Amino acid sequence: MKLDLANVHPWLMERVRETLADFREETGKRAFIVSGYRGLEQQRALYAAYQSGRGGRAAPAGSSAHNYGLAVDVNVAGVQATSREGRRLYGALHRVAARYGLANIAAQAPDDPYHLQVPNWRRYVGRTVEGRYTVDRTSRRTRVRSRAPMRRRRTMYRRQRR
Repeated sequence: MKLDLANVHPWLMERVRETLADFREETGKRAFIVSGYRGLEQQRALYAAYQSGRGGRAAPAGSSAHNYGLAVDVNVAGVQATSREGRRLYGALHRVAARYGLANIAAQAPDDPYHLQVPNWRRYVGRTVEGRYTVDRTSRRTRVRSRAPMRRRRTMYRRQRR
């Protein structure tokens, strides 16, 4: 599986870099990104492996924040997440991430402490006519495409001086 960070939202990448730097200062441990953006085909393969018992936790294609560049998975070097030290270090990672406005899903999925995402990430994803999700990568603001017809705006034209 190829690590794709080029398609991760810039707002998220900036905060993840700051989180990892502060985490290293506070704990002396190094953490690094192991997964970023995932295409739908890659997500389907991960979900199939999860359902068959051969892979780790994965969401169906299209319902993961990774599919839109709004989540990353972070690993703390040399630590098992299930060990006592791992629980302590991943707890510290989550506290540092929260200071930068990132969310984790450890409360809902204790077996996935690696996951950091944009809070309420679905607000940043709009539906197109085809029912597929698209992401506004230009800002942090919610951009949901309305299904209602757009109102016509009156445009004022200046008369050209001759």
